[in-house]
Amino acid sequence: MLHIVSPENRKFFCQDLDHYFRLRKRILIDRLSWDLKSTQGKEMDQFDHEQAHYLIYKSPKTGRVAGGVRLTPSIACNLTLDVFPSLIDSHRQFSPSPTVWECSRFVTDLAGTEEQRGVIKEATLMLFVGMVEYGLSHNLHSYIATTEVRLERIIRMAQWCFKRLGNVERVGNTYAVVGLLEVSARMNKRIRENAGILTNVFWDGHEEPAARIGI
Repeated sequence: MLHIVSPENRKFFCQDLDHYFRLRKRILIDRLSWDLKSTQGKEMDQFDHEQAHYLIYKSPKTGRVAGGVRLTPSIACNLTLDVFPSLIDSHRQFSPSPTVWECSRFVTDLAGTEEQRGVIKEATLMLFVGMVEYGLSHNLHSYIATTEVRLERIIRMAQWCFKRLGNVERVGNTYAVVGLLEVSARMNKRIRENAGILTNVFWDGHEEPAARIGI
């Protein structure tokens, strides 16, 4: 299930966030060799600030944190617009908006590669559905993201509409592109049907009642 960590309830999720930051270090730095800094076994940056929201995936079998994503209002400081604005074509004229958030630091910790197996991990699909539904609950129409082309392929495999805002460019040891992910009831229905997810993806505990996010 997915746990929602918002600025309002963040103090109740210190341990889960700690595990998520450690997961980011293991995947992004140790496994993918991204040129990022780590401190005390955790990968954190200046965009893990007080306005950041997170969706945390916890394994239904072990209860451990096995995935997550950071969601940030585009009008706040964020990775894409503050670090990678050059990846957006100038003629696109993209401007931050309350109805567009940024998503970044998407990680899942399960064995195997999705592209080689031709299937998508449950954690990935749950996070995709959660992102769309959390976006709908905040009246968003899209997320802006700087993503690896590898993850872009997985996004398209999941039938999630991704509109490029620029060309693919080399960033460190990977290839990245900026684009918009559509947030709509239509996308929610399509991704759920493609993934075969019929039930609520959010944990309905006290930190974020299901009724509050419109599920």
